[in-house]
Amino acid sequence: MSLNSNIKKLNIIQICRWLMFPAPIIAIFYFKYGLTMKDLFMIQAASSMMISIFEIPTGYISDKFGRKNSLFYGLIISLIGFIIIGSSFGFTGFLIGELFLGLGVTFISGSDSAILYETFAEMGKKEDYGKAEAKFQSLHHFGEFFGVVIGGLIAAYSFRATYAFRGLFILIAIIAAYKLVEPSQTFSSEKDKPKIWSSAFKHTKNLWYIFGVSAFIFALMIIGFWYVQPILKNEAIPIIGFGVVFALLKSISFVAARYSTSLVAKLKLSGSIAFMIILISLGYLGISVFEGYYKLMFILPFYLVGGFYTPIINTALNKRIESKSRATVLSINNLFGRLVFSVLAPMIGFYSDMNGMETTFLLISILTIAIGSILWIPFVIGNKKILLETQS
Repeated sequence: MSLNSNIKKLNIIQICRWLMFPAPIIAIFYFKYGLTMKDLFMIQAASSMMISIFEIPTGYISDKFGRKNSLFYGLIISLIGFIIIGSSFGFTGFLIGELFLGLGVTFISGSDSAILYETFAEMGKKEDYGKAEAKFQSLHHFGEFFGVVIGGLIAAYSFRATYAFRGLFILIAIIAAYKLVEPSQTFSSEKDKPKIWSSAFKHTKNLWYIFGVSAFIFALMIIGFWYVQPILKNEAIPIIGFGVVFALLKSISFVAARYSTSLVAKLKLSGSIAFMIILISLGYLGISVFEGYYKLMFILPFYLVGGFYTPIINTALNKRIESKSRATVLSINNLFGRLVFSVLAPMIGFYSDMNGMETTFLLISILTIAIGSILWIPFVIGNKKILLETQS
């Protein structure tokens, strides 16, 4: 099998990973068995903490033992998580299942983008990686688009059936991952073990500003996503309509991801980051101010950011880190995002229960602009360490 075949296999994995049939009804499914919004955020925070704990170790495993193995075992662990959730009836079962999903994510996180980058690098087509990453991430949203449409239809018949179909496509992704060809330069010998860490930390000291703003955007974006289903429920949208609404939202993310390179070309990295911060603030502000169906329009900014975020941040980081520590550094970035989410989500959930969603979102909107502006300043002044790119 040729190295070039990796691109097709990775695309298959990406689509199958993100055929999220349960996505339109996860919160409603949990509510059906007695969970509250606070319980939901507690489970998600626990899952994020699991990701935070294992993010860097699994990134190191990917750098040390290969991206293919990391992807393969991560998908198997994810499959176990979906089986547990799909067969559970309460908080404990859902929590255990989500913890397995979190662990699976850590093995996959960074390894997929790293093997894609290394594939292009080894083929001598490194300059094509940016567009390939944008396409790769757009397939994430393409998969979610069809997943939520079909998932909404399946959920109208059975919530649990959405998890059964989810597991089937994860199995297909596992088979594709098993058939990947490992780029030769991704393996590190035992004597290179210290070099992975030293190389990673050598570069991370120049990347803290990117990590910080990336984590901030990621956390507020994900929190916004989790409020969509309660908002739809409050507006009396039928379950079968959840899939349609989510499909429209995912189509926005798909287009945004596909054209993320054009956004960076026009606004540069600093302008793209500012744009994402403004969109998130606008989304929270609109939901806090408007009533009824008008409120639904302000869910769109979260999904625009959802499309822009990964290709923009991953491309910026990949251009600034060496091959031997690429997955480790990408995992460090994901670690910070999950940690910030784990801290903010329960606090926001608690505040929301006490003061209402509208008041909470208005406060978040103000803090997004205030804190986001502070995190953005280093990019405005053109810090040379941030702008420095590696040649590896």
